[in-house]
Amino acid sequence: MDWHITTQQVADFSAMSGDFNALHTSEHAAQQAGFTRPIAHGMLLMALAEGAWQQHFGTQPAYIDCRFLRPVFVPATLHVTLTKQQLQASCNGELVIHIIFQKELDE
Repeated sequence: MDWHITTQQVADFSAMSGDFNALHTSEHAAQQAGFTRPIAHGMLLMALAEGAWQQHFGTQPAYIDCRFLRPVFVPATLHVTLTKQQLQASCNGELVIHIIFQKELDE
C-alpha cells in the first residue's frame, strides 16, 4: 500500500493535535532546522500505522515499538508493507519508519 502524505493532511493534523510547530508547516523553519522541506509529525505517521494495522487485523495492538529512521518530508509518498508483526515504510527506496506490533503484551 502507499501513503500519500500531503501538506493538507499535515495542516489538519496540526489543527487536530494542537502541534503547530513550524517545522511541520514552514519551509523556512524547516530549513533553519537543517531540513530541505517541512517534515511530517511523527504522531501523524504513528496514527496512520496503527489505523492500518487495526483495519487490516480487526484488533488494537497491545504494544507498538516505533523507530523513525529518517525524516518524512512533506509532500511524500511512502510505500508501506504490513504484516501482523510489523510495518515498514520507505520513501524513494529508503526505509524511513519501522514499527513492531504485538497483539498481546506477553507475546
